[in-house]
Amino acid sequence: MVKETEYYDVLGVSPTASEAEIKKAYYIKARKVHPDKNPNDPLAAQNFQVLGEAYQVLSDPAQRQAYDAYGKSGISTEAIIDPAAIFAMLFGSELFEDYIGQLAMASVASLDIFTEGEEFDAKKLQDKMKVVQKEREEKLADILRGRLNQYVQGNKEDFINYAEAEVSRLSNAGNYTEEELEEYMQSHKKLMIDSLWKLNVADIEATLSRVCQMVVLLVSYYLWFLAYI
Repeated sequence: MVKETEYYDVLGVSPTASEAEIKKAYYIKARKVHPDKNPNDPLAAQNFQVLGEAYQVLSDPAQRQAYDAYGKSGISTEAIIDPAAIFAMLFGSELFEDYIGQLAMASVASLDIFTEGEEFDAKKLQDKMKVVQKEREEKLADILRGRLNQYVQGNKEDFINYAEAEVSRLSNAGNYTEEELEEYMQSHKKLMIDSLWKLNVADIEATLSRVCQMVVLLVSYYLWFLAYI
């Protein structure tokens, strides 16, 4: 028996939900209630804030235990990170999805490959993630080839104009500078955030490396073909 169920209700899970169920519920709902997705809803920011708080409390074993026993009065609000920062770290920005795709951590949480009560199978998860990652890289390679095609076809000025416009658009993503976000994170759950950041950076670097290799190889074949016709 828990003291109150508000945070569980916000996530749409029962008080007996597993850590994986709580994480998956947050990943699904966070995208739906994000203020950017609901510009005409005056309560969007508040709903997103509550969802982020609920996830952070219920995903922390100590905080969850305190919440179950005493309700909100039993939790430490000092450990609550700005939900917008958590969302950005987990999902990145949708503005960048055409360049880096969906982050691996978000993909793992959104996968529905285990039935309730089924024992966790690491190999099954790895096999599924290989398929998801392959699809991610192929999609990004197609997008990148399409964008580079303008340059390859000789339209260098249009390509440069487009690239500069993209730089301007993407530079406005998020409300945090790198220094501000780093300072904020170091004062809140430093170990968790640092680990999460490093995981996402490694994921992005590995993905972009393979995507660029795919595109370079294709362009090389294309130029070789042109040279011999």
